[in-house]
Amino acid sequence: MLNMTSAPDRVQAFVARCLVDPSFLSTALDDPAGLDHATPRLFDESDLGRIALFQAFIVKVKHNGVRNILPLVFRMLPAVGQELAFYRSYAASYLAIRADGPLPVARQVQVMTEHLRRYLEQCTNPASAAVADLLTHELTIWRMHSGGPVPQPEPADGAIVWRGRMELKFYDTDLSRACAALMAKTFDPGQDLAEREQTLAYWRPEHGETVEFFEIDELTAMLFSMVDGRSTLEGIAEQLAGRGLDQIGLGDLKQFFGELAERDFIGFHAAAAKSALCEFVNGKRIDASHPRR
Repeated sequence: MLNMTSAPDRVQAFVARCLVDPSFLSTALDDPAGLDHATPRLFDESDLGRIALFQAFIVKVKHNGVRNILPLVFRMLPAVGQELAFYRSYAASYLAIRADGPLPVARQVQVMTEHLRRYLEQCTNPASAAVADLLTHELTIWRMHSGGPVPQPEPADGAIVWRGRMELKFYDTDLSRACAALMAKTFDPGQDLAEREQTLAYWRPEHGETVEFFEIDELTAMLFSMVDGRSTLEGIAEQLAGRGLDQIGLGDLKQFFGELAERDFIGFHAAAAKSALCEFVNGKRIDASHPRR
């Protein structure tokens, strides 16, 4: 005699398998009639769709630890209608990686963001590029905050060096506007997403833990990028002249970098720099090789 299970038991078993086996759920969505004979009688297409959404929601909840690291990404995804679609696409990979147990938060961030980037590259949603830019923005802040000092080669004599960690990122999205709206919880994609070339500088002082970011113009970005631990003021002047920017003279550079030294962004390596680079800046005498705290 056959042991027939009840319809409720079959429903629970089917739903449970869908939630732990994304490939089985995908097969059910693609071809419900191809499953066992009981399934098509118990579930229609809308039921399977709701199960898929529930599975996506479960995967999302398991990433609550990542939300603290990428809070604005987590707010933007539902606002642009991509939240559940992303988690559905991510479920199979995530459950396979997590099969041996819970993942540390850092590993969750790595796995989720790698998949999110691939998803956004293939997504036709017009907001995908903005989400990708926002992801880069928040990952940069987290990485600079949680990571230690980046090893640097021994600076050259007289070279300009950062007194901390500086990174530049170039975007095609007006992130300042989008972030402000997301933080205020007033984000409206139609009003707060705008294409605009924007360069953000990210800064963490050598004895601090807070990461700040601010917008800079094209020329400032160029000058910041020349602070590499090898270039002196004279060397930077030569680089600019080679790019046809010889109208920016050594005096201009002394004022620009002198102001950065006053604000503890940079210093000048080696004692030889002290006598050469102690200058009057804005009417005040500064010792650029030993910026004030």
